[in-house]
Formats: sequence, structure tokens, C-alpha cells
Amino acid sequence: MVEKMCRFYGKPIGELHGKIYYDFPCVENLCGSEVEKKLREESFGYRAAFIANTANKIVESGGRSWVETLSSMKYDEARQALQSLPGIGRKVADCVCLMSLGFHEAIPVDTHIHQLGKKYLPHLANVKSLTEKVYSEISDYFRGLYGE
Repeated sequence: MVEKMCRFYGKPIGELHGKIYYDFPCVENLCGSEVEKKLREESFGYRAAFIANTANKIVESGGRSWVETLSSMKYDEARQALQSLPGIGRKVADCVCLMSLGFHEAIPVDTHIHQLGKKYLPHLANVKSLTEKVYSEISDYFRGLYGE
């Protein structure tokens, strides 16, 4: 899906063995109702609306400059700002904070980290769902263990 999105909305950056490669599209190229329609036609399913709506909200918020301000915020503020975008939950916001914004204290809690957390926090052993409270407890525990 990422490759398709780059091909449709990115710029060509090179060719190798007859295959053209494209850069990741700028956020402005992902705005508009035609983007959602095209992505739906290309089997993006429910993601089509999230991509188009998120791009629209980012552009409305200031575009690239809004994104750049995130890294100068405190971790919790940046995460909450990301979670204000359509379709962005805690785990995705933490992934962006960790991998793109330099917040090393961000701990994306997926199913594997959830299982690991249960080993270190035995009182969570019977907890089946990853609620906001459980997510916070697990990530806080590992931050306490390893620091920022």
C-alpha cells in the first residue's frame, strides 16, 4: 500500500532495472476527496478515509510546520496532538513519537509488549484487553525500568 501511495502521489526519484521508484508524497498531495476515492479503488479499504482525512487535518493545522513543532513539545503533548488526528490511537502515536520525533521514552505497546508486560506485572496476568489504563501501566513500568 505504501508503494502504491508513493507511485500515485510521490515524485519519481530513480530507476533501477527498469523499475521506477518514488518518494513518499508530501502531505498536501494526499488531501482531497479524489485521494480517498482513488485509494478505495486501489483496495486501501477503511484506510483510504483515514489517510485523506488525516492529511486534510495536518494541512489545516499548518502542514509541515505543525509536524515539525511536535518534536519541540514534551512527549505527552506530542502524543496527544498526534492522537487528535483521525484514526491515530495511542500505539500509532507512540510509534511516530519513537521512530520519527526522537522521543525515546515512547513505548508502543502492541500485543507482544502486552504479553511481556504481564510477565513483569503479574497482577495483569488475567487482563485480556489492552485498555488505556493497562497500556499506560505497562509503558510506565518499562520507562521506570529503563529510563527515557
